Amino acid sequence: MLIPVMKCFRNMLTVAVLAIPAPGFCAEVTLSLKQGQVLSFVTTATKQGAEEARRRYDKRVFELASPLGFRREGTLRITSARAGQYAPDQSMNIWSWPDRSSVEKFKASSEWVELRETQKDILDELRIYSVIIPQDMTITFQNDKIYRVVSLWTNPEYPTDFDKYRDALSETVYQQGGRYVLQIEGGDYQSVINPDRPPDLFWIIEWPDREAHQSYIGSDTFQVNYHFFQSGVAKFNVFETELVISAIADLRKQ
Repeated sequence: MLIPVMKCFRNMLTVAVLAIPAPGFCAEVTLSLKQGQVLSFVTTATKQGAEEARRRYDKRVFELASPLGFRREGTLRITSARAGQYAPDQSMNIWSWPDRSSVEKFKASSEWVELRETQKDILDELRIYSVIIPQDMTITFQNDKIYRVVSLWTNPEYPTDFDKYRDALSETVYQQGGRYVLQIEGGDYQSVINPDRPPDLFWIIEWPDREAHQSYIGSDTFQVNYHFFQSGVAKFNVFETELVISAIADLRKQ
């Protein structure tokens, strides 16, 4: 469930829209998640000239999936990406399903199987990372922060090196003003063009600003331990994002 909360006052209505908040205005979105829910982070690259077909595709997907409890929880605006040659559209959408069985029921739908065949006609790429929420939790995003969304594949030749890096740097993240919004191991991964095994780790780190992240990169602890990251990670994707708050009423129109 998506709950808009405005700092300095609390908005009890669920139809407030803050696509681009006024300077100095701070807002946050809290996702209240239940154990067993499936949370999906979706990025796409739409083919040039296929924008209208893409809108029809999105609308039909939502029509098929929403009766099964599928809902959009929010949007992160992508400000930069480090994902090989992948150049995604400007947003990362966050979707949820009530449970794994609802996902499987959707995938088994003959209408979805037919619709899925059109993906390569309208998309240069589609990447979906999905996780099953292990326990009841809330995760919060604020529009005046930046979020680095990371999917990471560890190197089986050095299976413990990334853990050494993460353990050494966790305190430094907090010291530089960072906050782990979400850390989940495993999950499902879908790519239209470059299928791969699921990432070993998916995480979202909040930073107060880019300067704070740069301070983290420049810290002595990072410099000393970065070689563990280099040896322990086979591949990773990083998206730097910002929160976009949309009206629940608008989401239901999709």
